[in-house]
Amino acid sequence: MKLKKLLLVILSSLVNINFTLACTNGTAYSSQIFNAPVFSPTIITNGTTSCINSGQYFKMGTSAGVYYQVNSSISTDYVTVTDNNGFLVGSGNQPYIFQTNTVSTVHIFIHASSLCPYDNLCRAISVSLG
Repeated sequence: MKLKKLLLVILSSLVNINFTLACTNGTAYSSQIFNAPVFSPTIITNGTTSCINSGQYFKMGTSAGVYYQVNSSISTDYVTVTDNNGFLVGSGNQPYIFQTNTVSTVHIFIHASSLCPYDNLCRAISVSLG
């Protein structure tokens, strides 16, 4: 049994396997491109409400080399970040920290879990420097 575990550890270290789950299904929360935070968190709001539902995404401009942290008022939320071309930057449970290598616009998807469900629960989202 120990030999099997050792072989699995060696094999997984030799092969770069990435099991990142990504939830990139959703509808736009707003057509606005939000500014990246500088000194205080950016509160995501469409001008009427700051209520985002699971299965929605928003766009945010980013700077190269800066770490950003996405926070949700629902502790179990799952965050997926893609670049403007739809390529995965990363994903994980909130609070989620990511970094981009270039000045770009990212899409930040919010879901209730890594299973990518939709719901109508209101959640407040903020982005701060990570």
